[in-house]
Amino acid sequence: MLSLHRVGFVLTLLGGGLAFLDPLVENVHQLLLLQGVSLALLMAFAFRLLAGARATQDKGVMTAVLLWAVALRAVVLVGTSPTLSDDIFRYVWEGRVVAVGENPYLSPPTDPGLEALASSAPEWEAINHPDLPAIYPPLSQAFFSLIASLRPDVLAFRIGAVAADLVLIFLLALLLKRRGGDPRLLVLYAWHPLAVLETASSGHIEPLAMIPMAVGLLLLFSPAVTSPRTSAFGFFGLAAATKWAGALPALFAVRQVRSLRGRLCACSALFFFFLVPWIFFLGEGVLPVGSLGVFLGNWINFAPLHGFIAQVVGGHPARVVCLVIWMAWITHLWRREKDLIQACALAFLGLLLCSPVIHPWYGLWVVFWLPLFPRLPVLLLTGLLPLQYLAWVSANGGGPWQAPFWALLTVYGLPLALFGLIQRQRASGTGLFGQINRG
Repeated sequence: MLSLHRVGFVLTLLGGGLAFLDPLVENVHQLLLLQGVSLALLMAFAFRLLAGARATQDKGVMTAVLLWAVALRAVVLVGTSPTLSDDIFRYVWEGRVVAVGENPYLSPPTDPGLEALASSAPEWEAINHPDLPAIYPPLSQAFFSLIASLRPDVLAFRIGAVAADLVLIFLLALLLKRRGGDPRLLVLYAWHPLAVLETASSGHIEPLAMIPMAVGLLLLFSPAVTSPRTSAFGFFGLAAATKWAGALPALFAVRQVRSLRGRLCACSALFFFFLVPWIFFLGEGVLPVGSLGVFLGNWINFAPLHGFIAQVVGGHPARVVCLVIWMAWITHLWRREKDLIQACALAFLGLLLCSPVIHPWYGLWVVFWLPLFPRLPVLLLTGLLPLQYLAWVSANGGGPWQAPFWALLTVYGLPLALFGLIQRQRASGTGLFGQINRG
């Protein structure tokens, strides 16, 4: 317990150090140094647990992890401003639009019909892609509208993102307990420097979509039932109606439903709770998908697999190839990987690596699984994703918003090298990683 508090205290001090670097976009190198130290400390703690430290079921452990998680996010929330990403300004704007009864999927921020609203919105000038309509699914829009109706400013939205993240951590704690895992492993999400930075500083809402996904998993692992509850699939549908990736666990959960009737009910619940929220945004005969097609068809960022394939076949064909590779990976997991948690964790990792668009906060979908499926190379990969923010160094100097090639090699090459080292030493039973229990 003492070691746990020491790690939490040092990580909180490092988080507090970000206040001296604000605005972070102007001090990227120093930010990455603090993030790197935090990551190294967390990896050292994780290595100790995975390499055979005695497991504990001390009830005070979860409390300690949760309290330090709150402290970490509080110091970053208070000490920094959202300069690394401008997504939050879009959140505030779309919250305003929905709150006054307009449809953000039909009208981009530059729509003349929204000019009066724009004149009273201080965030309007900072909105990204103002010529494109909304892309976030309907339950995200409902969340934006709720916050905007209470207080339409950036701080309120960041507080909302942190609140969602803390709820998610609590649900992860319950899920970890239900799975019989070491409660100290909760730190792999709760204290992860990427999770803290992307929610408390930038205000990203990935945790909001993971909340119904976590509830669905809790229902699947309920000790009171022997067959998956149909309601679990309803929560996966709600997760997808918040962020598209939230439905992915349903692909593997449906294998546990033995009867055809049960599978039909599960799929019906999934699609019903996914589709119903969209009804409120139907208008003028237009499907409420906004700029989703533009995102899927054109955007590219920091994607090694897509970039490599694009050099051979071109950009758009590379998207198709990456999709085929990911679907083949999903099929392999569906057939061979019997453990639901492990299958989901590997599926989300594959989704991240096969995507043509990879932003640091996308890594949160992978970080979610680390307490349940702890792997040091995955922890390293997600912790290195903020190296993308070196693109701001180039942009601030008048160049393109693009991270250097060495950052790409580091983010994906170091975890791959660590994975190879662990596999080799585990096979021989020697070396630093020879006796490690998990990844």
